[in-house]
Amino acid sequence: MKAFFSPHLSALASALLLAGCATAPKPQAPSPAPVTPPPTVAATPEHTPKPDDTQRPAWQAAPVAFPVGTPLSTRIVEIANREHEAWARPFIDLQGRLASRRTAEAERSRLADGAEAWERVVAYWRDSGTLSRVFGSYPAAYQCQDPFTSSCARSECRSFVVDAPWSAAFISYVMVKAGASGFRHSASHIDYIRAAYRGNGPYTFADPNQTPVALGDMLCYVRNNRNVVGFGGLSEFLAASNGSLQSHCDIAVNITPNEVWLIGGNVANMVTLRKLRLDAQGRAILPRPISNDWVASEEDGQSPACSPDNEAACSMNRQNWAALLKLKAGAQ
Repeated sequence: MKAFFSPHLSALASALLLAGCATAPKPQAPSPAPVTPPPTVAATPEHTPKPDDTQRPAWQAAPVAFPVGTPLSTRIVEIANREHEAWARPFIDLQGRLASRRTAEAERSRLADGAEAWERVVAYWRDSGTLSRVFGSYPAAYQCQDPFTSSCARSECRSFVVDAPWSAAFISYVMVKAGASGFRHSASHIDYIRAAYRGNGPYTFADPNQTPVALGDMLCYVRNNRNVVGFGGLSEFLAASNGSLQSHCDIAVNITPNEVWLIGGNVANMVTLRKLRLDAQGRAILPRPISNDWVASEEDGQSPACSPDNEAACSMNRQNWAALLKLKAGAQ
C-alpha cells in the first residue's frame, strides 16, 4: 500500500536523508584512559558481521529466449508467471481473501530465485524504462539507477521502492520482457488503458461484463474516484479527458472452465495472483463494491467497513472494475 504522495514532502524527506548520510564534524573528546583489551573470541555464525554489499552490480533477471513463433500471449503469461513464482506464489482466493504471503517489497529477504525483494522491484522500474519518468515526483528514484554506489544511495532507493506505487511499472516490465511491440510503457496504468481505447498498441478496449477473457488479456479497475464508475464511466472519461486517473490492471495467466487467474504487481506489496469466477460464456464475474460511497485508494484496497463483524465487506476482489484490455489477434 502506498500513502498519498506530496512532492514537497518527498523532497524534504530526501533532503533530510541526504543530510543524515553526510559526514558530520566529529566532536573533540578527551583522550580515553588506557584499557586492557578483552580476550579475542572467535566469531560465531550468528555474530558474524554481514559484509557491506555496496559496489556490487544491481540485480537483473536472466533473459528469456522464446522459440521463434511463440505467440505474444504465451510470452506474456510466461514472464508474469516467472515473477509470481519468484515471490513464492502469493494469491487472493475466490472470496477475495489474501490466502498466502511470504515477503514484501521493502525486505532484504531472498525471493525464490535468490533476488532480494526490494531489488526485484527496482528491476521492474529500471528495466521497464519507467524509472526516469518519475524522477521529478520521487527524487530518491534517481539513486535506483545504481543503488550500490554507497550505503546512502541504497537507503534512498529503498525508500523510493516503499513510497512509489509500482503496479504499472510491473506491467510495463512484463511487456518489455515479453517483447510486446507497440505497448505504451508507463508508470501509470491509465496511459496504456487510453492507448487501447484509441486503438493503439497490442490491446483493444472492451467491456469486461460483455467480453470473454483470454490468456494475456488484462482486467482493470478504477481507484480513488467516485465519479468514474464501471465501463461506461471510464469510456466517458477517456472520451472527454487526457488527464490522469488512478487505476490498476492484472494479467490473465490461467483460464479454467470456471475461473480466471490474474497476476498483478504491488498487490499487498508483492506480485500476487487473484482468482475470479467465470460465467458460462467465459466472462469474468466481477465483484462490485458493497457501497458506491467507497472506492479503493490502493491496488489491494478494502472497504473500511471490513471488520470481524462484517466479513462480507472484506474482499480484495470487490473493486470498481471498468475495462478488459483484449490482446489483439496476431499482436507481436
